Amino acid sequence: MRGCCTHMCPSKEAKERLEHHELSKYERPPYGGPVKRYRRSAAGTIINPGDVRPVPVLLETTHHLLSLLPSELELPLDLYHFLDDRFRAIRTDLVLQEEAPVSILHPIARFYLVAQCVLRHSTAEGNVSFESLRHLLEDQMHSLLGQLKGTSLEFEKYYVLLHMDNAGFSLTLRDVYMH
Repeated sequence: MRGCCTHMCPSKEAKERLEHHELSKYERPPYGGPVKRYRRSAAGTIINPGDVRPVPVLLETTHHLLSLLPSELELPLDLYHFLDDRFRAIRTDLVLQEEAPVSILHPIARFYLVAQCVLRHSTAEGNVSFESLRHLLEDQMHSLLGQLKGTSLEFEKYYVLLHMDNAGFSLTLRDVYMH
């Protein structure tokens, strides 16, 4: 499938959310406009290509979302939840199109790394992004391993750090680096 939505949020979703007063404060001035929400897909649901954003729009959306981060080393919890939801929607659009561009996935993974550190020290919800980060990095490492092996040492190190305490990690490490 190739997405053909040219905006950060499909028109129908943006209209519905505006009518129902469901826009986040991060989707109103001065921050910008609506950004597609994450929705779990139900089995048998037909996906409209007009609701799926192509890679260039997803890259633009990723840059926009990252621009919302404050310049100080802090992360309001509501902003974290907003960004996490919108990044999950981006990843869903990528999966639907069978795309995995590092120009999008790397910045999202770095966001989760920084969020984990900041939230661990600033809130009682220190593990709030750990599973999202682990899932993103696992997906990325498995889908892009051939491309990243030798070209992205940064993400290979993150992968090792995240999994070194897991049972059976030595077998995973062997499989990743010996094959």
